[in-house]
Amino acid sequence: MRKTRNQASTVQFDGLAITFSVNPVFRAHNDLLADVETDLLLLELHAHKHLGGGPKRIDTILGGALTEAIGSHGFTGELGQTLLLELPQHKIKNVLVVGAGTDNGTGRSILCATIALLIETARRLDAKKVTLPVFPGGLEHSLMGTMAILQCRLRQIQSAEKGLGVLRELEILSTPQAKNRLLEGLSTTDRLCPTCSHPQLHTKTL
Repeated sequence: MRKTRNQASTVQFDGLAITFSVNPVFRAHNDLLADVETDLLLLELHAHKHLGGGPKRIDTILGGALTEAIGSHGFTGELGQTLLLELPQHKIKNVLVVGAGTDNGTGRSILCATIALLIETARRLDAKKVTLPVFPGGLEHSLMGTMAILQCRLRQIQSAEKGLGVLRELEILSTPQAKNRLLEGLSTTDRLCPTCSHPQLHTKTL
C-alpha cells in the first residue's frame, strides 16, 4: 500500500480527451520536484507573502527566475495579477503565476476562473501537458472539492468552441498522503453548479 501511494497514478474518464496524472512528489525528506517536466505549470501566490515552501523550491530549481520576475514586474499577488515566465531551457518550460489575493479570497468561482485561465494559456502556448501543484498545507483542506471543480470546468471548456486545444495531460503534484483524496475528487461526476456562470478572472497582465 505504501509503495502504491508513493507512485504516480494515471486515470482517464469517459467524455474527457485528456489524461489526469497524480504525482506524489512532495516528500517529507526528499521531494522530487527537480524531476518534473511540463509545458506549463500553474503557480498561485497570495498577496504580500514571501516566497516560501513549495514555490521557493520551484524558484530554486528554476535558478531564481521566479524571484527575479516577481521583483522586476512588481508582482504583489493581488487577485487577478498574472505573470508568464517562458523558460525553454528548463524542464518546466513555462510558469503561469496568478495572484490569489488574500488568504480568505479564494472561493469556488475564483478557482474555477483560474482553471479557465490556465487552459486558455495552455491553448495559446500549444501546451500538451500542464501541471498543477497542490502544496502541503495549501489546498489540502479541500482536496476533493478542488478536484471536482477542476474536472467540472474542464468538461465545460472541452464542450466550448475552442475546446482544450492540443492539451492531452493534466498533472497534479501532491503529497503521498493526499493522493487518494485527489483521485476520489477527480472521479466526481456530479455537476457542481445548477447552471455554469463561466466565471472569469479580471486579469492584469504584468
